[in-house]
Amino acid sequence: MTKRFQILLGLLTCLIFMTSWSLPEDREGALVSISVTTKGIMQNGYGIEMTVTNVETKMSFEINSLGAISPHSIIENLPPGKYIVSKIEIPLGGLKYINQSQNMTDFFGVLEFEKDKAYYLGDFYGKREVGSQNVFHLKIENENVPEKLLKKLKKKGIELKEEDFIKTYPYKKEELTIY
Repeated sequence: MTKRFQILLGLLTCLIFMTSWSLPEDREGALVSISVTTKGIMQNGYGIEMTVTNVETKMSFEINSLGAISPHSIIENLPPGKYIVSKIEIPLGGLKYINQSQNMTDFFGVLEFEKDKAYYLGDFYGKREVGSQNVFHLKIENENVPEKLLKKLKKKGIELKEEDFIKTYPYKKEELTIY
């Protein structure tokens, strides 16, 4: 082997090593997703904005919709740890329904997210109650991860199948009230 070839081989090896070394940095945390579809009087709502707060560090992170009328919301690279849901905002027409109550936090409980894992909080359906309180009652509509969510993730370069998700909903038979 010539000296020049050895140097090129060494540089190529270093380049491959550095490239593979930097790839894990793209996914330093967990992927968390949720789906919500709502209906009101002559109105439809899609998506949810959800704030999760780390129990230990008290840092908050937002789970945001994948699009203007997408029912699916995600957060990528959420740092590993234990979290509570501290706020939910649901758009319907020109209004936003917000819940920051202890009941809402208790509904989801403490959620623990690990690095490089994908979590699904549920596919919720909500109908606005007619009356003076204008509340939603959300409940799990479907226990599967929606195919449309998987397609949207694929468009973002995230290749996941339903079995790759950890489903976090022991609350599937309960209702969450948003007011």
